[in-house]
Amino acid sequence: CVLPCTLLLSPVAPYPGARMAVGEALAHVRTTLPLLLWSQLLLLLSGSSCVGHAQRHGPPEVVIPLRVTHTGRGVKPPGWLSYSLRVGGRKHVLHMKVNKHLFSQHFPVFTYDDQHALLQEQPFVQNDCYYQGHVEGDPESLVALSTCLRGFRGILQINNVVYEIQPKRLSTSFEHLLYRMDKEETQLPPMRCGLTDEEIARQLKFQESVEPTLMQSGYEGWWTHRRFLELAVVVDHNRYLHHESNTSKVQDEVCLTVNVIDNIL
Repeated sequence: CVLPCTLLLSPVAPYPGARMAVGEALAHVRTTLPLLLWSQLLLLLSGSSCVGHAQRHGPPEVVIPLRVTHTGRGVKPPGWLSYSLRVGGRKHVLHMKVNKHLFSQHFPVFTYDDQHALLQEQPFVQNDCYYQGHVEGDPESLVALSTCLRGFRGILQINNVVYEIQPKRLSTSFEHLLYRMDKEETQLPPMRCGLTDEEIARQLKFQESVEPTLMQSGYEGWWTHRRFLELAVVVDHNRYLHHESNTSKVQDEVCLTVNVIDNIL
């Protein structure tokens, strides 16, 4: 089980136009993401214009996110933002907070030129425009958005329906396009942590039998020792060409995708 964590990216490219993102994440256990989760998540992200062949279900709905200063559900801690928007005629309130430490300060990007020579750069990466959160009243909801390029771009999950949101071009009233994604292709498994109290007790009992002195301080302090999760994201040459060989667009897509993944974890 991996709880919500911080990811630090370091992209590398294995061949011309491709790039690999390797991240370190604060987590409670060193682990590998389940194949099913990866495959279904990539189906969601691989076809959308903002994060990546999931099919859009019908034409987009035009929505206007409105800033909310008070929702009547108590005061949010500092740093949280709230926006309301109407989806299918119903009002929903999004609560979200900046994912401040998503990326490292030094973000090396490795690419290959036409002669297969390895190139390295450290482009500027904003670390204050990636948001994570939830929809008020929906415990199974998901909000993973970027505001780096004006407006909201990313993924919303509301009442078990996944939407892609992006700014409407040339809009002067903060209009956005909301695409409903195909349910079968975007259905994610229930996000439940397998690290139950019973499982913790079972693992601690086993650990005590192996190293009794390790647990003298109690399991709470022991279990929260920092561990690092390494994440690799590979963008192949075809995807690079899809973005018109623009490394900035590829980088933006990788960053947005990782923010979604980090939210799920």
